[in-house]
Amino acid sequence: MASNQELQPPGSSGAEEENKIIEELYASAYSGDWTKEGKKFFQMSLQERMRHKLSQLVALNIAAMVSKWNFIADMLAQMDASERSAVLTSPDDVKWVRDKMVEYLSRRSGKDFSNTKKRLDGSPESLLLAAAVLGQLGATYTIATHIYIRDPDWSGPLLYQIISAGFYGVALLLCKRYPTLSVAPIYMTKVEGLTKMVTRHNTWGGRGDLDVSIADENGDDEKADNGKAPKISEIPIATELKSRSTILQVLATRRPAFRSCSRHGGGLLRSLVTWVLHLQRIDHEKPDFMTRVKNVILAVLLHFLLPFWIILEQTATIFAKLREEEERHQFAEQLLDIIHKQILINKSAYFQELRVVIKTAANKGILEIVKMCLDIFPSLIWEQDGKRHILHDAIEFRHEKVFNLIRDKLLEDELQLNTWVLFQSCDDIMLLAAKPPLEHTLEYVTGSALQVQRELHWFEEVENVAFAMNYEKAINSKDDAHSKFVENRKTLVQKGEEWMKCTATSCSVVAALIVTVVYQAVFQIPGGTDEKKGGTANLLDEAKKTEFIVFATSDVVSLFFSSTSLLMFLAILTSRFSAKDFKHVLPSRLILAAAALFIGLAAMMTSFTATMLIVLGSEMNLLKYITFGAVALPVTLVAILQLPLVYAVVKSTYFGRRIFKHKAKGLPFWGSLLAIYLRNTCARC
Repeated sequence: MASNQELQPPGSSGAEEENKIIEELYASAYSGDWTKEGKKFFQMSLQERMRHKLSQLVALNIAAMVSKWNFIADMLAQMDASERSAVLTSPDDVKWVRDKMVEYLSRRSGKDFSNTKKRLDGSPESLLLAAAVLGQLGATYTIATHIYIRDPDWSGPLLYQIISAGFYGVALLLCKRYPTLSVAPIYMTKVEGLTKMVTRHNTWGGRGDLDVSIADENGDDEKADNGKAPKISEIPIATELKSRSTILQVLATRRPAFRSCSRHGGGLLRSLVTWVLHLQRIDHEKPDFMTRVKNVILAVLLHFLLPFWIILEQTATIFAKLREEEERHQFAEQLLDIIHKQILINKSAYFQELRVVIKTAANKGILEIVKMCLDIFPSLIWEQDGKRHILHDAIEFRHEKVFNLIRDKLLEDELQLNTWVLFQSCDDIMLLAAKPPLEHTLEYVTGSALQVQRELHWFEEVENVAFAMNYEKAINSKDDAHSKFVENRKTLVQKGEEWMKCTATSCSVVAALIVTVVYQAVFQIPGGTDEKKGGTANLLDEAKKTEFIVFATSDVVSLFFSSTSLLMFLAILTSRFSAKDFKHVLPSRLILAAAALFIGLAAMMTSFTATMLIVLGSEMNLLKYITFGAVALPVTLVAILQLPLVYAVVKSTYFGRRIFKHKAKGLPFWGSLLAIYLRNTCARC
């Protein structure tokens, strides 16, 4: 038995002292605080502690059962590196560890644990699994760093639970050490409301049961010496699907883990911050000359930006969240690279799984996984689920990045494109684009007007692809698709109209006030006029001529631009607000009106500043500085508050179609469409 191997001969004083210390180690693990005698364990020599590695594993399991994860982290930190590896290596006699743990918990809590099924069976793997189940990132990372997995080919359930907890960095760490773990099989079934994960041996650590029984976090504040045992509660394992093949199918449902699914809603600040973080992702594999130059520039930028970034992370929560998001994306991408390499070793065994994975990933909009599947099996681009193709999923759920990839792949092979049965009903994709949009597909688009604009871009792009696929059928269904598109978006168009009118009405009031103020200022110019000189301003001949010219120029500029802004807002209010107007006409008017209003406001404040300089003269310098600050404040506030809206409108109006990037090989995309169109036309002739 392991217990006899660890302890000294019975009856010796050394054995009794060590047993007492180990008992106190268990007590410390149960309470979560080191006792005076328990601290003596790590005062022993490394050789002596190594003889009690199973006892240390028992202590770790006891602490995990009562959710004393801080104690586990502290205990692992006090171990030597070789000692941690030895303790976290699954022993041959796991049953002794589990029995010892159950015996101690039964004795301390007064409950019978002998017939209770436990997730913590005594093995380090179950300890790691428990840490992941309860979301203990620190403990999970520490255990994963030193654990030795004996059979990674069949430890898929362990990796699944780590990824379900969102610990992609830990999953990457394990897959780098055990590459075959990334493609380990996972089979999951429901058992009495819990999830049972079955491996090849139908066992985990020597026991067939896989139910969960771990203390919840409410037990952290309860100490053993108050006479109450920590609360024990059943914790189910998170699951979404009833069956899994490998962890790749899990990743195909995790949209937040991938960069292609990251949306920031057009916010200028978030886009800028995301770009700064993206600078750190530099690929050093065989860079060309321009790439090396770019890398040098980025390295210099990072050298100056990172110190400021560290300060911002400590002061603003948004920066810390974006940092975590960027790290999660990098971990997921590296994890995919490992899976990709493992699948290529025997890719024929994964064909059926990748058929399911590419369908799921296209539905979720995960470009990285779709691209990986097509790189491994290019023929998957022609796979259909009945009459449903992955292109339909990309269109229905508005995943433009997946749509671009699939569209370009389809247009690459013109011969296969002509014979593909999907394009005999290419009008289906036009009707699919004409259907009412799903609510979640537009939640990242600012304002109802821009949502209508985004839908128009989508419909036009799908229409172009449909014409390239089968011109005759597309031209026959074009009118029907257009009418359904307009009919299905009546509510959205009405909301866009209300949004535009509300914005134009509010801004036109401000523009009218500015026009009134600057128009009146012309008849009450500072310094008055000289009637003897035909009403010429008196200040033109004095030392303050420069300030007066600034006043007059800024007043005229303010009057011109504010009047232009007012007329543009009136044009918006009197528009017919048809669906097509939301594509360019109305957004362009809004952009011009907003820009003119801002210039008019800034010019008006400049005119006011020039007037104050004329009135105050060379005296009262302090008041001048206060005036400058007071004038700059409203202009700055308008720029900060309105710039995100203007940025979103400009980006959507003039760069909105850039989401459909065309990268067909050979000819440019439109050249490819023209070639296919001419070929179809000649064939009919």
